[in-house]
Amino acid sequence: MRILTVHVLQESKRIAQEDNIKDFMTYPSWVFGFMKRNNLSVRFSTSVGQKLPSDWEAKVAKFRLYLRENLFGVDSCHFGNMDEVPVSFDMPNSSTVNLKGAKEVSVATTGHERSNFTVVLCIPADGSKLPLMVIFKRKTVPKSCNSKDVTISANEKGWMNSEVMKFWLENVWRKRKMAFFNLKSLLMLDSCRAHITPEIKTIVNKYSKMAVIPGGLMKKLQPLDITVNKPFKDQLQAKWENWMMGGIHEYNKTAD
Repeated sequence: MRILTVHVLQESKRIAQEDNIKDFMTYPSWVFGFMKRNNLSVRFSTSVGQKLPSDWEAKVAKFRLYLRENLFGVDSCHFGNMDEVPVSFDMPNSSTVNLKGAKEVSVATTGHERSNFTVVLCIPADGSKLPLMVIFKRKTVPKSCNSKDVTISANEKGWMNSEVMKFWLENVWRKRKMAFFNLKSLLMLDSCRAHITPEIKTIVNKYSKMAVIPGGLMKKLQPLDITVNKPFKDQLQAKWENWMMGGIHEYNKTAD
């Protein structure tokens, strides 16, 4: 729950009434003085996280035990963590330099800040990076998207489903360095439905093992979610801002 300065004001009035303080005057200046005395300030939220399940500690311990048992004999380059990151075509910052007192503060974009795609990341335990995959929200892959470093996929929703998951397994996970010569490997991912369908489990179990993170525990057990996803989006936003500074960019609905 967000705590606003008006909530502090209301709570101070309630406490004053309970303590029968009749001459207590609650002005905005008093609120900020109270915050300063108690080392409080108005902050932007850094994350919106799921509430942990009541038995989260037991689930974390069980999952870590499963990893220890199944990582025996697995080289660090064959223990990977995969996750999807939603990204917008336009990534304007929420703050900008503008005149004091301006009633309207606008930020230039190409008009596609609500058009999204998905980036699939996978990082093995040795610190290397597997080629990322981009899932576009369209029926077919754009003809202009040809890259040796990025795998491209597309579907009408623009996110992971079982068909795209199979495509990723065949074109990214199975093509990692020395994968063909190593039978022992482990892929850690969250419990998204597309990751754990019977068909996907059967495919993965032919050449690897799966470690499915229990629901609600990503912020405790998902390395990408804890350390990589936000810096990745920050770097992407910085590149977008530099690109926007290079001139006026306009695109049609299909971003061609």
